[in-house]
Amino acid sequence: MRSSGNKSFSRKLLNIIILTTSVVLITGAIARGAYDITTFKRVMLAELRSLATVLSANNAASLRFNVPRNAEISLSSLASKPEILGACFFDPDGELFAEYSPGEIPPPMPETPLTEGHTFTTKHLMLVHHVYHDGDFIGTFHIASSLSPLYQQLGYSTYTMILVVMACCLLAILLSMRFLRVISAPLNSLIDTATEVSDTDNYGLRAEKYEDDEMGRFTDKFNHMLEQVQKREEAVQAARDELEKQMQEARTEQKELDRAREMERELREKLSRSERMESLGQLAGGVAHDLNNILGPVVAYPEMILERLKQEDPIAADVRQIRDSASRASAIIQDLLTLGRRGNYALDKVDLNGLIKNYLRSPDFTRLSDSMKTVYVETHMHEELMPIRASYHHLEKVLMNFTINAFEAMPNGGTLTIETYNRSVGNLISGYEEVPAGDYVVLSVSDTGSGIARRNVTRIFEPFFTRKQMGRSGSG
Repeated sequence: MRSSGNKSFSRKLLNIIILTTSVVLITGAIARGAYDITTFKRVMLAELRSLATVLSANNAASLRFNVPRNAEISLSSLASKPEILGACFFDPDGELFAEYSPGEIPPPMPETPLTEGHTFTTKHLMLVHHVYHDGDFIGTFHIASSLSPLYQQLGYSTYTMILVVMACCLLAILLSMRFLRVISAPLNSLIDTATEVSDTDNYGLRAEKYEDDEMGRFTDKFNHMLEQVQKREEAVQAARDELEKQMQEARTEQKELDRAREMERELREKLSRSERMESLGQLAGGVAHDLNNILGPVVAYPEMILERLKQEDPIAADVRQIRDSASRASAIIQDLLTLGRRGNYALDKVDLNGLIKNYLRSPDFTRLSDSMKTVYVETHMHEELMPIRASYHHLEKVLMNFTINAFEAMPNGGTLTIETYNRSVGNLISGYEEVPAGDYVVLSVSDTGSGIARRNVTRIFEPFFTRKQMGRSGSG
């Protein structure tokens, strides 16, 4: 039965019915055959006994008066029965009296002493019958019959039973295939429903109920189980959706909290930077104010002295150098005052392209360019650049510092690109300073140098912060 493990339930049930039917029919056929054999043997034995009784009665006188010829004539009547293999009479002393043998082969003889009774062998039936006359034992009659009629009858019965068994099995198969649908249909419905539920996870499916029997009740239980699973699945899905919603809200709140913390951190940094700038501005403003008072005479007296000196006077050049140095120091002090929000500077209408061209023709840029001839300068200035309001002096210093920093960032050579263009901002841009919407002019100074380290990018607007080496270049 293990070999049928991969077959369908209907095929297994059909095989069981066929096997059971075959075993029952074969067992009945064997029992019927055994019964027929026993009955046929009993009939043969009864017929042979009747024949022996008749022949013994007919030949009792021949045995009494010792007339073997009459007995032989009487035995020759057995020629009409082809199944008789032979017959003979024995006298009371066990000596052969008369004999009948239809063929050349002598008939089978009983064992001596002659005992009344019968014996079945595989091929013969032998019968020994005592002959009495007037109550006296006068001899023994022996007759042997072939069992070929038995075997013929057995063969016919076997053939008939085989045909009957095959016909019954075929009928059982046809009827089983017809009536198995009553069981296989609801079972297949259950299997198909379970398979589709397993493949699609659709617990809303239901198996079809055919009858109100065991399979029908089983179908009801199965559908009830699907209903319960569906309800639990819906509850789990609802809980999962609610959990996902809460998690999404939590993630949103976390993002808002992180954004708020980031804004708080930025505000703290801006406040700290503002406080530092204010402290530095106060310090720088105070120092610049004191220095400005000290440098007042240093700036004014050289002018007065130059008015009294002649142009060819040897000390005139030294006085002019003192005047120029004092003027530069005064400009630096003015920058310190600006840093401290105490200086006054005018915002004029400035042509940015003209400012760039003037700087690129200045002696300061010429000296810088001559000191690093491997750096190439490219300019891309918009022809219809809008004018801006700015402090010309401070904007020029910004361009100068950008240029010096770019040159120093390319010690092995490179390209410095100065670009100007108009830009219209539609939305507010947030950075270190808020840039509202409007029309702007953009000044872009870029180079192919090493760039600024990431850890220093956030400090580029801090005053007095520099990575330059003291004495090599500007203050940064």
